Amino acid sequence: MPQKSANAKPGFRSGNDDCGKNCPAGPQYAPGMISAARLKQRSDPVWTMDRGMAERRAVMAKYRPGAVLTHGSYVAARGPSKTVLQVSQQCRGNFSSAHVVQQAAKLHDLSNPTLPPGLTISTSPTNDHPIQGMQIVSPNAESRKLFACVSDR
Repeated sequence: MPQKSANAKPGFRSGNDDCGKNCPAGPQYAPGMISAARLKQRSDPVWTMDRGMAERRAVMAKYRPGAVLTHGSYVAARGPSKTVLQVSQQCRGNFSSAHVVQQAAKLHDLSNPTLPPGLTISTSPTNDHPIQGMQIVSPNAESRKLFACVSDR
């Protein structure tokens, strides 16, 4: 595992870069860059009017008033919790380990409020990789430009 340089600064890349010892990092320094995402970026203005993110904000206002809404753990936890809720509903009161595992393997095109549009959750007895795709994005200083979803399904 590479060790951090004692002179490393947040927001700067260090190492063998073309620009020397410390180079500025950030989308403004990489025009045309593309990336991929499996979760909606909580602070991105593109999701301001999104129904799933509005639902998340309402839950946060009710149960965690005063919480920092841009904290990534809240978004990251919302997705799995909605998936566990769906599996619990499919169990219909039978929560034996075998039945929970069986129901977890029967998710079909489950939408989730934290996933970008076009991505869904699906499992089967032979496929336990629930999200098989990514949203292609091009980040810039203010927001992300969304492109098509890429999926293995």
